[in-house]
Amino acid sequence: MKGVGKRNEPRRKYFSRLPYETEVTMPRTPSVTLADVKHALAELGLSPEEAGAQALRQHLGRGSLSTLQRYLELLRAEGARERSLSSAIEGTLRTLAPALKALAVQAAQGLYSQKHMALYCQLCLLGLLLSVF
Repeated sequence: MKGVGKRNEPRRKYFSRLPYETEVTMPRTPSVTLADVKHALAELGLSPEEAGAQALRQHLGRGSLSTLQRYLELLRAEGARERSLSSAIEGTLRTLAPALKALAVQAAQGLYSQKHMALYCQLCLLGLLLSVF
């Protein structure tokens, strides 16, 4: 009756059980969030370019330096995008301003029909919208 005992045991799958058990846990939530960093920067009166991770950690009293640095770099990148967008809008307005002025003068002189006036109003509205942003 060689091997009888083995037939009654359930067959083990390949790598079904490791010699050590690994516990699967949920990832830990960060102790500092981006909102915390923004709030701390506002309290300190610093921009992301001026602040350092160490100063933020001293102010908050928690958080790893690498997490704080990652949030600072994210905020710096957002600031750079906003600055480039505002300079692009400013350049567009500088390009449109002479054209809008010329249209306004010609419209005041009565050189344009009602259709042209509607186009002029749309251009003025576009100029106003761009100046708001």
